[in-house]
Amino acid sequence: MEKYGLMSNIKAKQGKGRELADILVKASELMERAKGCHKYLVAIDQSNSDCVWITKVWDSKEDYDNSLKMTRCC
Repeated sequence: MEKYGLMSNIKAKQGKGRELADILVKASELMERAKGCHKYLVAIDQSNSDCVWITKVWDSKEDYDNSLKMTRCC
C-alpha cells in the first residue's frame, strides 16, 4: 500500500526553536485524530536548535490536504 509523506524544516527566529517545536507538537496532537494520519513527528535539529524538522506520513495526499483544514483559523 502506498503512502504520502512529507519531510520539511522550519527555521525559527534566533532562540525560538523550542517554542516553535512546542507549537508544532500541539498541532501533531490534533493530527492524531485526523483521517489517514500515520505519523507526525517533530524534532529539533541537533546542530541548530532553531531548526525544527517535521515528518508526516499519510494514507494519501487527499487525507493530508484535508488535515490542513483542521488547523486553519481566522
